[in-house]
Amino acid sequence: MSSLLPTATGTLEATPLLNLAIYVLDHQLTGTLVLEESDGQKHAVYFLNGAATKVRTAAPIAFLGQVIVEHGSITEEIRGQTFAEAQASQTLHGAALLAAGAVDEFTLREALREQITRKLLYLPGLPGETVYGYYDHIDFL
Repeated sequence: MSSLLPTATGTLEATPLLNLAIYVLDHQLTGTLVLEESDGQKHAVYFLNGAATKVRTAAPIAFLGQVIVEHGSITEEIRGQTFAEAQASQTLHGAALLAAGAVDEFTLREALREQITRKLLYLPGLPGETVYGYYDHIDFL
């Protein structure tokens, strides 16, 4: 991901993800935790003052539009239209949803929280041999 050296490294077998997250929270760290599986798939979590604010998983876990559809705030048709608009204009789907008036800022924020939560809940299921590197004060996402 970078030629930068991580501040801390290890495996999830030696240090489970929950322990890492508690350490980051207790110390109110800001930086990126990169997780790499043995097959090369990479996942990352960006922490700001100890709180996870961005999560990227190698596999798609929770699409924002789908989360909003599941909450009943938009229809599948609106999801599809705004997603196509976002792709065409190379913007984020959330921005396209706001621009179209399909959701308000509160609904978008709640859906983003739900999306982050779902992605975070996926990560503890990674194999124990998954290696991690924590990069202090670096935002890879």
